Amino acid sequence: MKSIDDSNFTWRVVTRNDDVILQHVGYNDGYNDGSVYFEHYGENIYLSARDGDNAFEVKSDLKKDGNILGGKINMSTGGENKGSAEITIEGCDSSSKSALGFPRGKYNIEFSETSGGSGTLNISVEVVETENGGTDHRVTINGLGEVVGEDAPDKLAFNLHTSDKDSTVSRPSAEVVRIESEEQLNGIVEEMGENLSGVMMKLMLALMF
Repeated sequence: MKSIDDSNFTWRVVTRNDDVILQHVGYNDGYNDGSVYFEHYGENIYLSARDGDNAFEVKSDLKKDGNILGGKINMSTGGENKGSAEITIEGCDSSSKSALGFPRGKYNIEFSETSGGSGTLNISVEVVETENGGTDHRVTINGLGEVVGEDAPDKLAFNLHTSDKDSTVSRPSAEVVRIESEEQLNGIVEEMGENLSGVMMKLMLALMF
């Protein structure tokens, strides 16, 4: 189509046995060249995106034995938000999930920030079945003091237990909280940090599964 030709837009697709294994989209808006590239073969995925000097890349090296998945996923960003992350997966059982939807296994996530500062944040997550039939989600975060600031604890560890039975949840109240002491403020900040860590863990696992 002439409109596509004029926009310098390209789209290439490669299939194998009716499965799409490679796609490439390239474009030029008159200012920057950009591209999105995706390749999938077996358990491995390669994804890269570039818009001018900004880039994003994901590489995976995963092996699957029955329902058990293991290996590494590397992520990196370029440009103004340059940084990287490495996710190591051990014994991830896609057929056995906790009540929160997390596959049982071990996950280690290491973030490295290389722009606007330096530091490495390490998040270790272990999802294990307990004797009573429930599941423990054991989370350890190292490097908060180096990345966030000296006021933050360098190490944060907590455990979230689920019974794997039906339960109900309710949203927090919208009442205003009056802070009357430094101890109360520190407790609220710590609770917020734990909630944020849970959200980060959920997002990273959502990327993988």
